[in-house]
Amino acid sequence: PSAPPTTVEIDAQDVVRVVLQWARESGLDATAAALGREARVALNAPPGGRAALLADVRRGRWDAVLPTVATLELPRSVLESLYELVALEMAESRERDTARALLRQTEVMAAMAQSQPERHERLERTVGAAYFDAREAYGAGGREARRETLAEALKRECVDAPPGRLLALLGHALKWQQSVGALPAGAARFDLFAGAAAAATDTQERAKREAPCVRPARRTRVAAKGQHAECLALSPDGALLAVGSSDGFIELRDVGTGKLRADLQFQAEDAFMMHEDAVLALAFSRDSELLATGSADGAVRVWKALTGAQLRRYDAAHAGGVNSVVFSRDNSHVLTAGGDGVVRVHGLRSGRLLKELRGHDGAASSAVYSEDHTRIYSAGRDGMVRVWDAKTGDNLLSFGPPKGTDGASAATTPDLTLALHRGPAGSADGLLVAMRGTAELHLMSIDGELVRTLRRETRDIGKSDKEKDATGRTVANLFSACCSSAAGEFIYGATQSGALVCFARDGREEGVAEGVHEGGDVLALATHPHANRIYSCGTDAKLTITEP
Repeated sequence: PSAPPTTVEIDAQDVVRVVLQWARESGLDATAAALGREARVALNAPPGGRAALLADVRRGRWDAVLPTVATLELPRSVLESLYELVALEMAESRERDTARALLRQTEVMAAMAQSQPERHERLERTVGAAYFDAREAYGAGGREARRETLAEALKRECVDAPPGRLLALLGHALKWQQSVGALPAGAARFDLFAGAAAAATDTQERAKREAPCVRPARRTRVAAKGQHAECLALSPDGALLAVGSSDGFIELRDVGTGKLRADLQFQAEDAFMMHEDAVLALAFSRDSELLATGSADGAVRVWKALTGAQLRRYDAAHAGGVNSVVFSRDNSHVLTAGGDGVVRVHGLRSGRLLKELRGHDGAASSAVYSEDHTRIYSAGRDGMVRVWDAKTGDNLLSFGPPKGTDGASAATTPDLTLALHRGPAGSADGLLVAMRGTAELHLMSIDGELVRTLRRETRDIGKSDKEKDATGRTVANLFSACCSSAAGEFIYGATQSGALVCFARDGREEGVAEGVHEGGDVLALATHPHANRIYSCGTDAKLTITEP
């Protein structure tokens, strides 16, 4: 047999396309456009995937197709076929004004009027006719055949680009270097230009990175008068901070200052992403491209984060409010937990409900995928964490944290929230479970065993009835939200009095930031994925960034 080749050829245009994809994923749209023009190379990868675009064409979802096509470089013939079909379908739906605007106010159809005047005039007559003759307009095959022909033409022009391709290729290369001994097996960081493991950071910088965050560094108002922020989320690349408010608005803010990102065109033009009701949940996709949002009226929407374009909507995802949203790691599904007590999996490309997980007695407050995406963990007001098989939907296990150890009344309604806890090695090694309105946080194994209970040191600072709850417990000791630090060294709990408490993994209280939210409950906590910062929002309508 012949020997395997010693070299592998890579098309230079493919190298440019990989860089173009990285630039887009990093929000460097102007850089990507300049590189594409100079190299005369187009990525032509639909933001939501080629399959989603073709499915939208076959279903006639032109409100989703046209914004997606605007990001691609397509032959004029394909664009003319697309706009012609949209105009005909608008005319068939008696939306003649929209069809006329398409024929007369778009560059594609203006070019057709110049180069193919007879074809354009025929379209004008069809749109303006009192009676729409579908056979004459679409031809013998009808509307569905025209859609299929267009879908096949787009399929030939577009490519499927898995997210994060450049970083994935670099990761494979580094793993190979480790396997052949060119890179130390324990190296956590790599200097691409030096071609070796990065030098260790100096002691002072490392200490800052690993120190507890107990200093409120910046506060910014994030909601209109009488409103407040309900939830927040940071993108996995650390570049975007999303805040959802009680008035239904979703804003992208600067991760360093908390100020509104006015450099994003849609926000500068006041064309904000929004719901009709309070936004209760936010989550970014793994590639930081997409943002999923859920609201109090049961609606879920998916947006292109950097443009504010709505890609998908589920108007009745839940009968109650949507308390939790999260993407699957391949961006094909959205996992939600709702006030109707049901956990659901929605298809992002199909727009359909794929799975229902029923078992909670009361509202489901949060749901997350396991690290390997084979399991789903959910928690709710029944005080239980339920473990589901992500493929079959079977309930594999149910467990709950210990109850009653903090002096809570037996009549107190439990309301659990949970998150994956990542240890110092970076992998998810447990579940962080909080029961809102109690003085304890629980670190549990992924199989439901209690690893450690975290309690705030006894503090009786309540001086008035406003600082006590109905059972007489000090509000300053009762937790309302929790999260882990990016490095996994610390666990943070926010209290109903607006304080932020930092615990070490062994349960020691490392520090307290009092008055992070003055006179208000903390509603949400999030940690920056790469920097040592904690972000919080509360009923005082403030966004606070806490640092070491």
